[in-house]
Amino acid sequence: MSALQRSRFGVSRRDVGAGLVAGVAALLANVLFHAMMVTRLVLSNPDRVFADPGIVWSTFQWDLLTVAPLVVTPLVAVVAGTVVWRWLVPDEPTPRRGAVAGVVTAFASLLVLAAVFGILAGVSAPSDALGQFVLIASLVFFFGAVGTAAIIAPLGALVGYGYEWYLARQFW
Repeated sequence: MSALQRSRFGVSRRDVGAGLVAGVAALLANVLFHAMMVTRLVLSNPDRVFADPGIVWSTFQWDLLTVAPLVVTPLVAVVAGTVVWRWLVPDEPTPRRGAVAGVVTAFASLLVLAAVFGILAGVSAPSDALGQFVLIASLVFFFGAVGTAAIIAPLGALVGYGYEWYLARQFW
């Protein structure tokens, strides 16, 4: 099966490969973002952190809302990357289009992640499920986009460009 033969779902190995690469990039972006937050905490309170290293753990309260993005985001990015590459990128490798698709994948992943958190909020408050969904999903997307755009946009562009460049050099 060549890279461009489509499965019964209409995707190729190339599309799925782009999704997997997007998932790895999303995991990297999450790790970088959390490392940046820990670094910010350490730099803002160095005496307090070095006196009690457990403050890093207690400050972030590593619970479901903190750990969920590390687990859910790469899975969402795999699906989003596969869909974006299927719809946006032509069959021949084009690195510039790959860069655009990488940025679109990053923000599409963020949008889907916001919807997941909105659904969780809606389920937790069944009396006002729609209101909770809209509120939480829009807050997560807005603040996620503002807070992480400096990381996910260049990373998505770099990964998308690199993936398409690799395919252009290796397989075509």
